[in-house]
Amino acid sequence: MKKITLLLLVLTFVLFYSCKSDDEDTNQDATLVGTWKLTAFTTGATSDINQDGNSTNNFLAETNNCYADGTLVFKTDNTVDSSGSYATINISNTTGTLTITTTCDNDGTVETNNWTQSGNNITVTDVGTGTLSGNTLTFTIPSGYDLPSIDSGVEAHTLTDITQVFTKQ
Repeated sequence: MKKITLLLLVLTFVLFYSCKSDDEDTNQDATLVGTWKLTAFTTGATSDINQDGNSTNNFLAETNNCYADGTLVFKTDNTVDSSGSYATINISNTTGTLTITTTCDNDGTVETNNWTQSGNNITVTDVGTGTLSGNTLTFTIPSGYDLPSIDSGVEAHTLTDITQVFTKQ
């Protein structure tokens, strides 16, 4: 009788923990699947692209919120669709005066990539690895942007990190 009780106890233990592990994996994927909205976009260096006299690293503000409609849609088939507007930034020299103009463009393109998850690390093909924390997903891309600026009347460029923060909708 002791052997049967011990065997049942061991089987219960094994079944309980094997089911628990499966549930945890499903919950990780379930928290990621869905629509995520871009809520912050910062750069590692400051600039005054919108020429308001304030140099910041808030790329959303500096580009007049061109990227504010950015979304990621993570799907159960491990694909992610990204869409939204983007900024076209031009620096021009008109009679010795350098100016920056920003145009928000949205050509309706939806880009599809693959994604994988390992714990709180989310890897998107051709983008990089982000960190999932609750309903916030953060991607930091080292040296990911050539930031234009005008420094003392001269066009300048800084290769800088970019950080994008998405919030689940």
